[in-house]
Amino acid sequence: MGIASAVAVGDRYYLVDAGSGVGGRLHDSGLGEPGVLDTLAAVFLTHLHSDHVVDLNNLLSFGAFNGLESSGRSVPVWGPGNRGSLPPLYGQPPAPEPVAPDNPTPGTREMLELMARTYATDFNDRAFDNRKPLPSQLVEGRDVPIPQ
Repeated sequence: MGIASAVAVGDRYYLVDAGSGVGGRLHDSGLGEPGVLDTLAAVFLTHLHSDHVVDLNNLLSFGAFNGLESSGRSVPVWGPGNRGSLPPLYGQPPAPEPVAPDNPTPGTREMLELMARTYATDFNDRAFDNRKPLPSQLVEGRDVPIPQ
């Protein structure tokens, strides 16, 4: 299972990380009835490794069908900003070629935008066929500035 925690505060809850299986775990928890995302106040990402964010796309993909649109506002997704570059490596073997060398460390806001672009066919079909809102209407990526 992936890493995720829900922190309930009054009648709302906050999600810390979105690891594998978070949607099912939220459903099992009974939070946010009738839709599991009805009372989601915000998402906080501790860092952008896959074990902490792999199901974030599921929240985007299925959010409109599970209560994310019921709040009438976009849910903020807070996480690290773009680091700008990879850390230097020392010793042998030489550093591997990075993925996306022109932007190897996108931040939270960029990651959400890239997810939406990756699944554009699905999101557009759902918007046109079912009149469901686009992910950009449901969530808003917000970068926490990286300390200098």
